Amino acid sequence: MAIEIIEIDLKQVGAPKQARITLAQTQVLEPSKIRPDSYQDSVEKAEKNQLIKIQSERIRKQLERALLDEPNFVLFPELSIPWEMQDELREIAIKENVYIVGGLTYGPDYQNTCAVFPPFKSDNIPLQYKLNRAPAEDMNVKTGQRIIIFKNSGFGTFASVICYDFTSLRISREIRDHGVNILFLPTLNRSVHLFDDMATGQCYTLYTYISLCNSAGSGLGNSASYGPVRISEGGHLQPRTGNWQNRRNSRDYINNCAGHAWAIRINQKVQKQ
Repeated sequence: MAIEIIEIDLKQVGAPKQARITLAQTQVLEPSKIRPDSYQDSVEKAEKNQLIKIQSERIRKQLERALLDEPNFVLFPELSIPWEMQDELREIAIKENVYIVGGLTYGPDYQNTCAVFPPFKSDNIPLQYKLNRAPAEDMNVKTGQRIIIFKNSGFGTFASVICYDFTSLRISREIRDHGVNILFLPTLNRSVHLFDDMATGQCYTLYTYISLCNSAGSGLGNSASYGPVRISEGGHLQPRTGNWQNRRNSRDYINNCAGHAWAIRINQKVQKQ
């Protein structure tokens, strides 16, 4: 089935500026506990409501911490932001002049989506659906057929894909062919080494910057940003906070602890190698 491309012009005029991105690695709820109410019994619903309150507070605290870095973008993991927080985050994004990007908990139709909350009032921005279910994902999860690409953001062109979609060659070709400068990748993923290797190669293949934010927790973590640059050159990814390991020339990591924000600056004026 063909992938539909929807381009949204954010109308932030002028030459693209450097982007400072904070990866807000946050613990994510167990997916089976946050299914839509129609898929749960009364006991499960009560537990879910309590968990959503806990998760909402996690997001608020992590966002508060992330904003200390004065970022242009804050990225959260897949399935991390409670569906009910959308209006709240929309207001915070405008108040704090920051793009907030992140995976929402399952929607009422059992959709797995990523939201973009811009730092200005705008028309209703569609959600990016996950296009491909992961092998272990519930077959009832509703998937989408389109990629949302944001142009004239003030920081170039950006898009997001959700976790397993990053393994799709069809999606990668669309990202490359539409000139995406920054690719946001919210994940809930234990195959951290596989995604690490893929992102290291894809940032060169697609010639784009990739920011990956995974859930915190045992066997998870390893959130990172990748760029098609050499560490010795002026346009490399620049860490600003936190403990980090520079394992190769194009990537910087966060460990698997919770409550750990990370900021980088991305220079989009890098010469091809």
